Amino acid sequence: YIRELITKYAYEKQIQNRISISNYWRDPTQLNKYITDCHFLPDINNEHEIRNETYRINMLKLNAFVMTYSDIDEVVTPKESGWFMDYISQSLNIETWNNSRQFLEDLIGMRTLWEQGKLYTFISHTRHQDTPHLPNREFFMKNILSFFNNTLL
Repeated sequence: YIRELITKYAYEKQIQNRISISNYWRDPTQLNKYITDCHFLPDINNEHEIRNETYRINMLKLNAFVMTYSDIDEVVTPKESGWFMDYISQSLNIETWNNSRQFLEDLIGMRTLWEQGKLYTFISHTRHQDTPHLPNREFFMKNILSFFNNTLL
C-alpha cells in the first residue's frame, strides 16, 4: 500500500516540497518523471541531461569513497542503494552498481574512483533502526572509521 502511495504521489510538486523522503525515491516505473520532477536525487547523482561537472570533480578529490548497506535493512528500498544499486527500469530486479548508468557513464566519478582503487564497499548485518547501537557500532569502528581523517577528530 505504501509503495502504491509513493508511486502515485512522490513526484507531485507539493509532495516534493513538503515530504523529504519523496526526494529520495527513484521509481523504476516512472524514470522520466523521476528525472524531471524529483528535486534532489537526480541532481546530486548528476543524472540530468546537462551535468554538473563540479559534482564529479569534487568527488574525484576524495582519497576514498566508502559505500555500505545492510543486508537486513527493512527501511531503505532497495537496501542495496547504499552501493548505488537500484531497480532496473520497469522492474523490481536490482541492477548491480558496476552495470548501472551511474557507473558506466561515470556521472559522479564512481568508475574513476574504482579504477584508482579509491572505492570501498562494505555490507553490515544490522537492522536500520539499530544503526547507532551494537553490533553496528563495532562494524563502523572496524571497517569505516579508518577512512576518516583522524586529525579532524
